[in-house]
Amino acid sequence: MVIHGLRYHRNAPHSITGTTAELLSIVDTYAPPQLSFARLVPTYQVLLRLFYCCGLRLSEGCFLRRSCVDLIDGVLHILQSKGNKDRIVFMSRDVCHMCIVFDEYRDGIIPNRQWFFPGGKGDRPFEKTSLDRKFAQFWNKTAFTSRVDRKPTIQSLRHTFVVNKMNEWMEDDVDTGIMMPYLSRYLGHSSIAETQYLSIYHAAVPLKTNLLFFTIIKNSANAMSESNVERFMAKYANEARAQCISVPSKVHPYMFRRTRATQLLRHQNNKPKSQFG
Repeated sequence: MVIHGLRYHRNAPHSITGTTAELLSIVDTYAPPQLSFARLVPTYQVLLRLFYCCGLRLSEGCFLRRSCVDLIDGVLHILQSKGNKDRIVFMSRDVCHMCIVFDEYRDGIIPNRQWFFPGGKGDRPFEKTSLDRKFAQFWNKTAFTSRVDRKPTIQSLRHTFVVNKMNEWMEDDVDTGIMMPYLSRYLGHSSIAETQYLSIYHAAVPLKTNLLFFTIIKNSANAMSESNVERFMAKYANEARAQCISVPSKVHPYMFRRTRATQLLRHQNNKPKSQFG
């Protein structure tokens, strides 16, 4: 099962999984109305991808010093972040390469700069409010701007990173309960309890179970019954049908299983043989 977003109450983390490709495409093709602002476009392209690919907080990306970016080992040193905590964030090879190209570009404009993402004046970091406004402009250009219950923010890219990582673990049959402490440390949380991307479903109950989806009966976590899952799917299928008439009149969990099997068969030539062994 894949998580696409958590919106069960107004304080729930907001994920934009499934919409980021279009959003980043809009960022990549953005042409500022004033030519003098064209030099900021690479900053938008790289900084927003760092939020999405590394799960950084807004302030952590904007206030990232050049001395804290290790482009040899692919490591970001996040200093004095929320709760005055320091941590190390590892970048994938493609993200690190992206930062190397950006660093060379910016170094040609502002040699020996202090901030990895300098603002308009060069000697100051990129302003959070400015980036927030620009993100809102990019989002409003997507086809999804009128389809969400509330507008996402840059923090939504951090939430999307978490959702994507958990989806990846579930698809690889990795125990999410074991990995949660590592994810919590990577995000800079003080404890697992602060990483509420799963426990938001049961906010009043600490996450003390290996079950991914569960119900609470007599203060105890129990596996969610098949009938409950079917009822939830029927409810949201009815809501989706109002927007898309092609949704079947009856939706059953096994439809997702069969759909996934069909997708694997269609792409089997591109899959490593070990995954089918």
